[in-house]
Amino acid sequence: MQQWIAALAAPTATTGAASSVGESSAVLNGSATAVGAAASVYYQWGTTTAYGNTTAAVAASSSTAVDPQAALTGIAPSTTYHLRLVAASADGTAYGADQSLTTSAAPPPPSTPTTTARPRVQTMTLADARYDTHETLHGALRRAWAVRHVQQLRCQRRSRVRFLCAVAWWQGTNDYYGQVSVWNVLVSGATEWTDHYAIRWVNNRCYFDSGHRARCRVRRRAGNF
Repeated sequence: MQQWIAALAAPTATTGAASSVGESSAVLNGSATAVGAAASVYYQWGTTTAYGNTTAAVAASSSTAVDPQAALTGIAPSTTYHLRLVAASADGTAYGADQSLTTSAAPPPPSTPTTTARPRVQTMTLADARYDTHETLHGALRRAWAVRHVQQLRCQRRSRVRFLCAVAWWQGTNDYYGQVSVWNVLVSGATEWTDHYAIRWVNNRCYFDSGHRARCRVRRRAGNF
C-alpha cells in the first residue's frame, strides 16, 4: 500500500541560483525528482513573477532525480529576471521557489575622438605687407635699398594672406624699381611670412641724361629673401 501511495505522489522541483550571468546571457540551475510517474521538467522565466517564457523541457523518469540546466541568450543588459523550475507529471505539478538574476550593464559606447582644429593661416594686414616688403628689400639688396629715398611703395591685396607691392627708390646714381610679393604661410602650425622679389635698376645719368636709353644697361635681381 505504501509503495502504491508513493507511486501516486507529485514530483518535486527546486530552483537554484543562476550562474554565468553576463550582459545578455545566463545559465539557469535547479533539481527535480519524478517521484511517481515520469515528469516533464522546464523553467519559467521573465521580467516579472508572471514569467511569460519557458525553456525547452527535459524528461525525468519515475523516481529519478535530474539537475536540468538551461541557457538564456539574447536577454537585455542591466535587467532583473525572475525564474522558477517546474516539474509536471500525471500525478501533479511542482513549482520551485522564485529566484531572480540581474544581467550586467552593457559597456559604454566608445568615446568620440576629440577633433583637433586645423591651424589656420593668419590674415595678412596692409601694415604687415609693408613691413615684410621692407624686410625683403633690406635682406636681399642690403646697401642698395634706401628706405629714405623711397618714391613708391604701394601694396595691393591679392588674397586674404597675400599682397603684391610695387616699389621704386633711388640710391646713389641708380634708380631701382620692381615688385615684391609677400604672403603668410603655415610653418609647424604657426603663421610666418615669405616673399618673392623682382627688382631692376639703371644708372640715372645714362638713362635720363644721355639721350641713348637703349644703350643703358638694365640690371636685374629676383628671388626669395
